[in-house]
Amino acid sequence: MGIAGTIKGLVAAILVGGAPLAAQDIPNPITPLQVSQDPNGVNLSTGKTRIAMPVLSVPAAPRLVYQYPQDSAPAIDGNLISGAPNYRVENFTAHLADGTTDAFQCIDYDCNPQTTEGSFIGSGSLLRTTGSSRIYFQAQTGTRYNYNYVLTNSTNGQTASKYYVSTITYADGEVITYDYTIVYYNGLAYRRPSTISSSVGYTISIAYAGNDFANDPGSWQTVTQATLTKNTNPGAPLAQLTYTPSGITDLMGRTFQCSGCSYTLALQAEVTNGSITFPGEASNAKQFRGRFERG
Repeated sequence: MGIAGTIKGLVAAILVGGAPLAAQDIPNPITPLQVSQDPNGVNLSTGKTRIAMPVLSVPAAPRLVYQYPQDSAPAIDGNLISGAPNYRVENFTAHLADGTTDAFQCIDYDCNPQTTEGSFIGSGSLLRTTGSSRIYFQAQTGTRYNYNYVLTNSTNGQTASKYYVSTITYADGEVITYDYTIVYYNGLAYRRPSTISSSVGYTISIAYAGNDFANDPGSWQTVTQATLTKNTNPGAPLAQLTYTPSGITDLMGRTFQCSGCSYTLALQAEVTNGSITFPGEASNAKQFRGRFERG
C-alpha cells in the first residue's frame, strides 16, 4: 500500500473507530498510552523507540519546541459508544504537545481518566466539556489545553470526533497558539498546523509537501520545513529544519542522516527500526532494531 492509501486508511480509522482497549472502544492514539522507557530510550510497553530527531527551539521561548511533526498537532480523538441504555458514553484519547497521551471515558459528559491495564494508576488530569469544545487540565502542572476545533462524522451507526487544539495556557501565563490550514473534503473540515506561536514573541511556521488533500493526502500531511522566527523580525529565521527522505538539514547546512524518521502527521512517531547520524559523523549516533512489537 502506498502512502496515499495508508493516509486515507488512517483517516478512515479516525472517523469510524479505534482499536479496542481493555474491552473499551478507545481511539488508537498517535503516541502510546503507556511509556515504560529503558535507559536506551526503548518503550518496553511497545518494543519501539522514538528516533532523536533535531530540535527547533529558542531559549527565550522554551515551550515553543518542534522536534516530531506528530506532536505539532495535539488533538483529542473520541468515539461515541453505541447501544448504551439511557446515557451517553464516549471514550477519548488526548494527545499532548510533549508527545504523551491520556485516556478518558465520559458518561453524560462527566469524564474520568482511564487506564490501559488494571495495575496502572490514572494520570489525575481532567477533561471537561463545554459546548462543542473539550478542555484538558494537566495534573501537577495546571497546564490547560483548549481543543476548540471539532470534526465529527457518523458512519454505519458509529460516531467519531476529532478535536484540534487552539491554545495551550501554562500556569505562568504563557500561551501557545495554533493556527491551521483547513481543507474541506466530503463536507468535513480537516486541519494541519501552519503556525505555532508563543505569547512571548516567537513563531514556528510549517511547510508541507503538497496541498491536494483529495488526491494526495500523504503529501498534504508531510512536513518539508519548519522555521523559527521572532515576531518583530519575521523575515530573518533564527533556526530552520528542512526534511527530505535522506535526512534533516538545519539553517547552517548541516545534515542529520535519519532512517525511520516520520515527517507525516498521521503516522506513528515510535518505530521498530531506525537510526540517526550526526553531521560529519561516519557512524550512527543511535541505531535501533526492535525485537518485538505489542499492540
